[in-house]
Amino acid sequence: MRRRHLRSVLRIEAKVYPVPWSMSLFLSELALRSTRAYYVAFVGRQVVGYAGLMMTLDDGHVTTIAVDPRLAPPQGRPPRLLPGPGPGGPRRRGGDQPDAGGSAGQTRRPQNL
Repeated sequence: MRRRHLRSVLRIEAKVYPVPWSMSLFLSELALRSTRAYYVAFVGRQVVGYAGLMMTLDDGHVTTIAVDPRLAPPQGRPPRLLPGPGPGGPRRRGGDQPDAGGSAGQTRRPQNL
């Protein structure tokens, strides 16, 4: 994700989340290049989705993820925003379980789910 994508990202953000992130919050996240990764999905030249990750040495946390509601099922298949299992995808260490909780105030749920 680049600064030039933020207008489109903010439009999707406002449609999907009851309390959308602000431009300044996205800009502050994008500035943290060593611990954050933000991606956009396109259909043609149009931004149709985005995802953000916070990374530590051996862990990661999805900070935000959204797809333009016009592309959400059943109208169409949403774009793939994160790598799936398999080569190049996330791997689970033996015995580790996914974190079901998350820190207070950090879990964001789209309003259309």
